[in-house]
Amino acid sequence: MNAAPTRTPAVEYAIPEGCPVCAGDLQVKVTTGAGPNGVCVTCGYFAKPVIGVIHHGLHILFKPQAHA
Repeated sequence: MNAAPTRTPAVEYAIPEGCPVCAGDLQVKVTTGAGPNGVCVTCGYFAKPVIGVIHHGLHILFKPQAHA
């Protein structure tokens, strides 16, 4: 008997003043398949944040995807 694979639900969070363009809040959604994707609710900037843990917190870099 094969068990069906379980899917992890998407996790959503906001990075306050996280937009590198306008300093608006960046809404981020993390899924198992696509990883993190974000959009600024103020200016429409799309980003793919790369998040890493460093000794004093999180280090966040952005890879631009498109502009709305």
